[in-house]
Amino acid sequence: MFDYFPLVQPFIYRFDPEKAHKIALFALKHNLLPKQPEISDPMLASRHFNLDFKNPIGLSAGFDKNAEAIPGLVHQGFGFIETGTSTPRPQEGNPRPRLFRLTEDSAIINRLGMPNKGSESYILKLKEFKAKRGIYPQVVMGANIGKNKDTEDDKADYLTMLRAVYDSCDYITLNISSPNTPGLRQLQKKDMLAGLVNAVTTTRRELAQQQGNHVPILVKIAPDLTEDEQTDIAEIIMASGIDGLVVGNTTISQRSRLKSAHAQETGGLSGKPLFALS
Repeated sequence: MFDYFPLVQPFIYRFDPEKAHKIALFALKHNLLPKQPEISDPMLASRHFNLDFKNPIGLSAGFDKNAEAIPGLVHQGFGFIETGTSTPRPQEGNPRPRLFRLTEDSAIINRLGMPNKGSESYILKLKEFKAKRGIYPQVVMGANIGKNKDTEDDKADYLTMLRAVYDSCDYITLNISSPNTPGLRQLQKKDMLAGLVNAVTTTRRELAQQQGNHVPILVKIAPDLTEDEQTDIAEIIMASGIDGLVVGNTTISQRSRLKSAHAQETGGLSGKPLFALS
């Protein structure tokens, strides 16, 4: 597999991080990047949730929030691609600047606030991919869903998104752990999480009966949980029918050893410093 990042890095780093991100999405959307060769090795393949993954390397949610770059992403060799986070209604996210490179730490801090074009645009892109799926390389497609920042009913937002994406993806992830949406991480608390997953699994059963397919549902949690919180979440998930956990989202800790100029910016930290914590 050819690593072309060292070739494009000097060009990309001339722009601020958010602009560079948009350039990358544009290039992928229009198939301007080299296609990576298909790697088919039984040693890399695995089966989870009744889904076949050709390899364990995937693209997590946050890179392609609106599912616009799928035509290019499917040719980059991933075993799975998770688009989103998408919310019922479009939202702008937080004021800029809101994305910071921490080059010396091989990390990024973001306080984007889940900007996205909303479910209508998102579902259209997922359906476009599904309709042409036979011409693309094999890849598991996940949909990451969330709630609007100004919603008055958290649970209703997740159920709206669940119904919207259910027949257009291979699995669904509930994002309840972004640190940049006020109150979102409260959904990880015992009583709130139990109520949410009960509503979600009940709705999933209804959709499975109507459509004849069982779509796996995962919950994405924060890496900053206490041991007691981890235990509560594990017990709820094990008893609920939820299929698994995504561990984890960005962290709001791990700042003391960072060296970069933007190390103390508010937001979620991702990259190398997050590895051991996750």
